[in-house]
Amino acid sequence: MTETIKGTTRTNVSGALIRNAVLLTVFSLACKGIGMLFRLYLSVRIGAEGMGLHQLVMSVYTLFSSFATAGFTVAVSRLVAERLEQSPDGRADGMLNSAFRLSLAIALVAAGLMAAVTNGVSTTLLGDERTRAPLYILALSLPFMAVTSCLKGAFMAYRKVLVPSSNSLFEQIIKTCSTMLCFGLFMQNETDIGRLCVGIVVGIVAGEISSFLYLSLFYVCSIRPKKGAKTPVGPFARVAMPMAASSYVTSILHTVENVLIPYCLALYGNDRAASLAEFGLIRGMVIPIVFFPFAFLSSLVSILIPEISRLNTRVDKTARDARIERILFLAFVFSTAVGGVFFFFPEEIAILLYKDAAAAPFLRLIALVTPFMYVETIADGLLKSIGEQVYTLKTSIINSVCRIVIIYLLVPRAGAMGYTYLLIASNTFAFLTCMIRIRKKSAVRFFPLQSMVLPLAVTVVLALLCRRLLTLLSFLPASAALVLSIGVFVLIYFAFCGILLKKRGVFNGH
Repeated sequence: MTETIKGTTRTNVSGALIRNAVLLTVFSLACKGIGMLFRLYLSVRIGAEGMGLHQLVMSVYTLFSSFATAGFTVAVSRLVAERLEQSPDGRADGMLNSAFRLSLAIALVAAGLMAAVTNGVSTTLLGDERTRAPLYILALSLPFMAVTSCLKGAFMAYRKVLVPSSNSLFEQIIKTCSTMLCFGLFMQNETDIGRLCVGIVVGIVAGEISSFLYLSLFYVCSIRPKKGAKTPVGPFARVAMPMAASSYVTSILHTVENVLIPYCLALYGNDRAASLAEFGLIRGMVIPIVFFPFAFLSSLVSILIPEISRLNTRVDKTARDARIERILFLAFVFSTAVGGVFFFFPEEIAILLYKDAAAAPFLRLIALVTPFMYVETIADGLLKSIGEQVYTLKTSIINSVCRIVIIYLLVPRAGAMGYTYLLIASNTFAFLTCMIRIRKKSAVRFFPLQSMVLPLAVTVVLALLCRRLLTLLSFLPASAALVLSIGVFVLIYFAFCGILLKKRGVFNGH
């Protein structure tokens, strides 16, 4: 009877995980889709130079938002999941209250610091006074972001994934509508990209505030926290702060990197406007395209990280390692197909999305390491879920410092293409370090033939055939022919690779 009950419980949990993963994927795709359409709208409205200026603003904002939020979602998700596993009453209110207090205190300090240094940063570091007003406005969102990040982790740990996933879509809609409303009502004839960036950041702040209100309402109504529950901040800080430190350091280094790139591009021979345009092309247009399909995998991983943290509390790590193994196998198979699509159809995709093939050479090169980018992003989260956040901090610092040095030495001599080569090398290094660490800290097995060689061979053959199909469909509108050709590729590829996935137990709920 006991085994039956355990088996039934495990089946119910597995079914819930599958349902939650599907829900997350649907909402994530909708959110990414709206975000992509909004990015296309911005690229037309503010141009490549405007996208470059916007990326400069966002690089500084990302730095301070990392100070305010870094590590909290993963730490809350992990610690609350562990507490729920061990708690006899199945609650973790004290841990959550500790997270709220610590995150809000850090966020208020980050917001004050951001407001204090904005004037100097905009004129000295960024070298563009048009970034000043957007940065002042963005500082207002940091306290809301901090508490929101903790709430997201709590809902994940309680397996209430519909709330944070629907919230992401709600937030994206508010950001998009608020920005378009600013443009439509107050900036119809505005051409100054600095003022247009103000309209964009107003939408961002509106989205963050609405996200906080949305999650707070559901937290009070669905989780129903107990008043007065307390846990010392120390246990939460010991897990959250190494994760936060990793993000703090890498965010600082990434900000330096983003500021350095336009400067080095100018040394290559471009003027300021052209440098911003090339920077916006790669970071604001190419990279978002490459990571758009990642929504399929990110949903699954955000669901499974709390489950892996639960399994990590057990003495026997067999179930934990088996789940990590299946996640990585799925990531390899999926990301190989994504890289194949971007490598074999870069011109068509660039023209379809941006009405210009300028992004195509960069898209094709970055497609070469798309599998490494996807798998490394997932592996980083998996390592943090099993307590390896200090290791990820060390490797992130090493990788970022090397990137900055190479940017300074290579980009003035090779321009935007040199920066693209750097992205390839950097992501390959990050991928290898994560895989080596997972292999060292677990009994996870890798199957290069099944997870890499065979999917790659299928991808190349199918992509070449679909390129031929695209030519045969020339009587159709270009966009329809491209969508149909890629659709055929995806259907045949995953029909074939579905056999591999099933054989490896990826669809097994245990």
